[in-house]
Amino acid sequence: MANQNLENQPLTEDNGNEVPLPTRRERIPLQRLHIEQRQSDSSYATSDLGRQSSISPTSRNLELCVYSMDKCGLQFCLDNGKHTTAGELSKLVQGNLDLPQQASEVFCLWLTSPLLQLQLKPHHKPYKLCKQWYQLLTKFTGAKPEDIEKEEPILCYQRNCFLSVKEEKRITDPAILHRLFDEAKYNILEGRYPVPENDVYYFGALLSFIEHGKFDPNIHQPGFFKDKISEFLPGHMCKNRWSFPGRSPRAMNEQKLLERYQHVSEATHITDHKVEFLQKCWELPYYGSVFFKGQIERPCNSMIMREMPDRPVHVAVNREMVHIVDLEKKAILLGLAYDELSWEYTEPSVDRPNGFPCLWLEFDAEEDNKKVNKLLQIFSKQAVMMDAMIDVCVEDLNRRDINTSGALPSQLMSRQVSVKPSLTNRFDRLSLSTFNDEGERITSSAAVKRQFSLSNPFRRPSKYHHPSRDMPHTVRH
Repeated sequence: MANQNLENQPLTEDNGNEVPLPTRRERIPLQRLHIEQRQSDSSYATSDLGRQSSISPTSRNLELCVYSMDKCGLQFCLDNGKHTTAGELSKLVQGNLDLPQQASEVFCLWLTSPLLQLQLKPHHKPYKLCKQWYQLLTKFTGAKPEDIEKEEPILCYQRNCFLSVKEEKRITDPAILHRLFDEAKYNILEGRYPVPENDVYYFGALLSFIEHGKFDPNIHQPGFFKDKISEFLPGHMCKNRWSFPGRSPRAMNEQKLLERYQHVSEATHITDHKVEFLQKCWELPYYGSVFFKGQIERPCNSMIMREMPDRPVHVAVNREMVHIVDLEKKAILLGLAYDELSWEYTEPSVDRPNGFPCLWLEFDAEEDNKKVNKLLQIFSKQAVMMDAMIDVCVEDLNRRDINTSGALPSQLMSRQVSVKPSLTNRFDRLSLSTFNDEGERITSSAAVKRQFSLSNPFRRPSKYHHPSRDMPHTVRH
């Protein structure tokens, strides 16, 4: 069990030597990997990385294990490893994976556990952050202390969240593209990337071809995927759902998967199925997002008199857009480009210090042929991280526009972003407040009515607007 005060009380054996902390994270099973010795200041050896912590201090050096999305890990034994930075370690990983220099702009180190994922900056020291993980989880999650104690972070070599899809599309190196595929595959199968049902089977067919080769009707018959359907379709698709009498959801899923598998095998335009999978992911407007955990109110239901629990959501933020993802339904509730929204971050009020911070999203809509403003409140201890991520992305967009057009921020034209409407508008499942152009609240679909004192909702005097910081807000504990 993780120590609550790791900074000052490392675990030790009876002889005083520090011992590794056992990991409890099993989301990415690891294979045995032989690492050839290549660096004079590091040692590498064959080891079973199935259940070991990312960082294990010893009396003389520091053992570091860095995982990747292809179910493998790299183990390093470094002198002075407690002071090794994320940038230095990332270069070691890049060298041992034989990746070109371009990989330094594509991938970086992340420190992750089921409750929290952090992309490390080059100057960050992984050892120090691992020691502070309990405090970080307490600050940025609403988890119970007993759940926090079970968390062990691991180091992952993953996609840089600030890499744009446009930049990624220019990559031609197969080794980099295939590692990007590994991460995209993980996000599809984990349900992080909600996908229309028809596309789900196309992704599954591509994975089937990659794993089993060309479709063979004598081999790939009903029952072939019976016990491994979750390796090719998202987990939520494999759970028991409503189906026709006599047909289980798994059987129906397998039939559709086999049909698409055969179709993909007959396609002549696909030369690299991993790249084809990745290119299909590029079409998703939330590809490459960072996922923050939050909760939103459910819309008021006149048939239910009691207060409904909040809806758990992911707030997915990438270089171009912000999306709200329903964690229960694995569906997009809202998608907004940065020139379509205003946002605000607010701390809990001083009289309720245990309340959750909030991120507010304001955007334009049309009702009864009239322009109105919609306001969504997101409760999350990670709201400050969402605010910072959005701020960086907006600044980057403005900087790119200025460099391209030479215009001042106030002179920038509206950006046109192509978004699939079916993925972005689920107002019926959102608790939204509606305001007219004069700032008067027209309606609120909150489950429990609360007083708002908004004399003026968010406004955008320039292309991208960060509104004032005096926003009143509902409190969540």
